[in-house]
Amino acid sequence: MNNGEQKISKFTIKHMLLLFAFIPLFCTMFCVCFISSIGFRNISKSDNLAYLNSLATASGQRLEILVDVEGSNVLNDYERLSSMFDSVGIEGIDSSYVYIVNRDGKMVYHPTKDKVGLPVENEVITGVVSDIKQDK
Repeated sequence: MNNGEQKISKFTIKHMLLLFAFIPLFCTMFCVCFISSIGFRNISKSDNLAYLNSLATASGQRLEILVDVEGSNVLNDYERLSSMFDSVGIEGIDSSYVYIVNRDGKMVYHPTKDKVGLPVENEVITGVVSDIKQDK
């Protein structure tokens, strides 16, 4: 065998080693990282939902106490409601905020003051208002 043939066979062996050892290893690592990221995303989503549920419950309790102490007229005091609920939400997520809807489905408080008095547009909240009207 001459030197040219030896170099070609060594070169081929290196490539075969790469093909059968390192490429599957990298593919496996990629798959593990991808699957892990999906799991972490689901954990994060469920944690955020639990956190939002806690925020909603706590905000509702604060509002009930305020109405018990000061009467239902406080629901007409936008500035008072704004001072209580304007900062409630997940930090850094603009779509996370509190708004208050009455039994008629109209907004009593919303961070955008122009929406106060308008009907709620969120389908889930519209369904909740409908259930409350039917005493479900």
